Amino acid sequence: MKRTLEQADLHTEKKKELIDVVQFLLNEVEQREEVKSYVFRGMLVHFKDISALKADVDRIVNILDIKLL
Repeated sequence: MKRTLEQADLHTEKKKELIDVVQFLLNEVEQREEVKSYVFRGMLVHFKDISALKADVDRIVNILDIKLL
């Protein structure tokens, strides 16, 4: 997701914000024994309008068995 965002045609501030969200989610996975699905559900909503990330978001949603907001 980070690589896709780095190559995306987005405003610099928006791109940095989205990369920060990805890093936050990675930290959540690395630091917790049990992933809080509500954290991912809330954070993944930032990516719902970026078509290049749809497959990645769908994969995460399926793995965690959550629904996007």
